[in-house]
Amino acid sequence: MAELWRNDAFRFYVMLAGCVGLMYLPVVGRYLRMLATMVHEGGHVLVALLLGEKPQKVELFRDTSGVALVETTAKWKALLVSMAGYLFTPCLAFVSFWMLRQGWQVLYLWIVVVLGVLFLLCYIRNGFGIFWCLCFVLLHGWLLYRDHPLWLDVMARIDAGVLFVDAVCSCLILLRVALKNPKQSGDAANIARFTHVPPLLTALGFTAFAVYMDYLCVIHFFPKWP
Repeated sequence: MAELWRNDAFRFYVMLAGCVGLMYLPVVGRYLRMLATMVHEGGHVLVALLLGEKPQKVELFRDTSGVALVETTAKWKALLVSMAGYLFTPCLAFVSFWMLRQGWQVLYLWIVVVLGVLFLLCYIRNGFGIFWCLCFVLLHGWLLYRDHPLWLDVMARIDAGVLFVDAVCSCLILLRVALKNPKQSGDAANIARFTHVPPLLTALGFTAFAVYMDYLCVIHFFPKWP
């Protein structure tokens, strides 16, 4: 077993499988998946800032949903902000695996901590969101302080794995909601208000993009099994 663990491909896929398993445990899974929620809402915030708009607040909820309140001055800006969340997560998953491929686990975790602190101080405004983000930052900060290479590698791979899996899974959930109740389909419903594109088509577009980005992660960064 020790010999197998020294194999990069074996270690990579065991960690990825472990991450997927953890994501769907009752309590731990929700804690992990909140990272993808924060990244999704962060996508809305980032695009709003780039467009010169003013994000008001972000709220994260126990069921792993979230909302970003952003004031916009033009419909086209509101459209781009609405599109950002589901596009940002798969892009960040790709960047995450690229950084891990370079061996930059420590830098990756420091970036995660810094962004988490900024998000906590500037945007998260509900009680549960503050509690979760504080725990998230403290856990990552403690691991960086302990500076154990194995656990740093495991944590970085868990974060990247969560984004990789949730990039597609969240789109599939959106597809189901858009099919059953289009008016409650969140960002897809908001986009429909500006473009008159049915939420189901928007959800399909988001899903196709997420699958494509995950495919790029697999072919570029996943090790080949010997």
